[in-house]
Parts: sequence; C-alpha cells; structure tokens
Amino acid sequence: MIISLFFVFLSQACESPEFKSAKVYLQLGQLDDAEEQLLKSMSNEADAENALVPFYLANDIYAPQGRFQEMAQMFDEAERRLTIKDQNIDGEPLIDRIMQAREIAWSRIYNRATQTWQTAGSAEGEDNDRCHAGMLAGDILGCGAWG
Repeated sequence: MIISLFFVFLSQACESPEFKSAKVYLQLGQLDDAEEQLLKSMSNEADAENALVPFYLANDIYAPQGRFQEMAQMFDEAERRLTIKDQNIDGEPLIDRIMQAREIAWSRIYNRATQTWQTAGSAEGEDNDRCHAGMLAGDILGCGAWG
C-alpha cells in the first residue's frame, strides 16, 4: 500500500507545471487556456511519455469542438505514447478510454455526415447538394477532396 502511494506521488511529481495547469483549466471549463497549456506540455520533456496529454487534447478539447482530424491525430499520439509507458485514468487502462472516446467521436461524425446528407437531399438541386454534402462528410472524416 505504501509503495503504491509512493508511485502515485512520484508520477504526479513528474508532471510539468503546464500539464498541471491544463488539468485545472479543464476542471474550470476554460478550454482555450487548457488547450494552450496542453500544447506547451506536448513538447515538454517532463511530459514526453505522458499519454494523458494528447488524450485530454483529443477527448476534452478537439472532439467537443468538432475538430476531428486534430482529435484523431492526438488519439494516435496517445496510443503511441502508451507503447512507451502503460497508463491508467481513474483506475481504467487509458487504452480502453481512448477506444471508447474514438467510438463516441466517430458516431458523432457519422451522425453529422448523415444529417448533412439528408438535409442536402431535401432541397432543390438535390444532386449538387448531395455531392457537396458527400465532400463535406469526407472532410469531416479526413478523407475528402480537401482532407
């Protein structure tokens, strides 16, 4: 028990001031400030192996804002960092949380693209609108004409 507490303390002591600040900003709902601190933390040597940094960027900043390409990049980075050092969040393996967050985000993307497709098909010039909706959906997914 004492050894476990020591490792928890040690892991928190190794966090950068930027990462600690970002977590406070996230709790306060100040997403712009949290994003700024997390981006600084991404390049900080103290957080080089911390998969929570890109996870928070992806899950708490980019996904809610609909910034899906950046979200996907940060989830990929979190997974890459997990190959260096396995981590947990709230007692759950971080890789499980990443997979859950990806599923939720991709469901939102699918629903958004479907809604765009259906809305475009109900107006005049249906073919052009659906073509535009398809390109928009591809851009949301990162595989469109401009993605």
